[in-house]
Amino acid sequence: MREKILPFIIISTVMFFVSCSNEELLENKSEKEHAISLTASMPEDDDPTTRMTLDQLPNKTIDLKWVVGDIIALSFKQGGTIRTTTSSVNSVSANGKVASFNVVIPAGINTGAFDLYGAYGGNGLNTNSTDVKLPLNPGRFNTLQEVENNKDVMLYFAKLNLNSTNAQNTSVTFQHLGSLFSVSFKNNTSKILSGFTDIRLVGQTPSNNQWAYNAGAGGKVFCVWNKVFARGTTGENFITFNTAGKILKPGESMILWAWYPIVPNRTPGWPALQLQTWNGNVMMSSSVNAKPAKAPVAGKSFYFYARADDTTNPNVTILNFTDESFTTIFP
Repeated sequence: MREKILPFIIISTVMFFVSCSNEELLENKSEKEHAISLTASMPEDDDPTTRMTLDQLPNKTIDLKWVVGDIIALSFKQGGTIRTTTSSVNSVSANGKVASFNVVIPAGINTGAFDLYGAYGGNGLNTNSTDVKLPLNPGRFNTLQEVENNKDVMLYFAKLNLNSTNAQNTSVTFQHLGSLFSVSFKNNTSKILSGFTDIRLVGQTPSNNQWAYNAGAGGKVFCVWNKVFARGTTGENFITFNTAGKILKPGESMILWAWYPIVPNRTPGWPALQLQTWNGNVMMSSSVNAKPAKAPVAGKSFYFYARADDTTNPNVTILNFTDESFTTIFP
């Protein structure tokens, strides 16, 4: 497994006012007090790693850049009142690292103190809530471009105790909610492989069987207010990559991509993981070896390499985790 740290995104928020005549200023005072200009910046470093547009670099890091049209979802919480809105990028710097947004504070949020929550990716916020909708049907992509197009990579932030005065020159930090996963799988057998609907990374520790989240059909919810996966739903013991309709001839390989959330503050972390092929609810084969247990961190990319091998029984295929070239079996 190879991993690269994905950087945070910095957003600075300043109040937005427009000069006008005295008459216009008085007439539009309320409207202007409810306008915010957001400037979203990404730090420059030597190891860029994720993006609103996702580009894999030669060293397998993922480069992060804003593009015009990117949309962030915003939730304003003031006491028991919650109002949601969205804003799209209206300008991007030449290097793609800085973007600006114009946001109107929703009706119902007055000039008193409020908390601001934001999210990028997934399926946005539930209306007038702080619940972010996680991606539907993750694990069905063959390219990083498809993950990008579906906006599966999710980030969020929370900034508390803002008001019309202290919101000026405010900065907030987006945090990663999950990580990218890539499985490269090769048919090293002498026969055609078909008939498996998905590949799974499956935990091997019965006492640690809820380490994964949003598997299967996905579409679950994360609350950015209290930073928990909502409504008591539990995790699963696997993450899945859809392979329905895939056919691999001898010597062929395929790459599968997915973004999955990382269950926060979980102890222990991931169990040891096996690779398994499934046909619906029936397991077809399982890897002889396993990747060791580890403590995962959101904001990384994880790479798995595996192959299918023949056995002395022509009806039995075994799986092995390998190195990137598919030649050396993982210990």
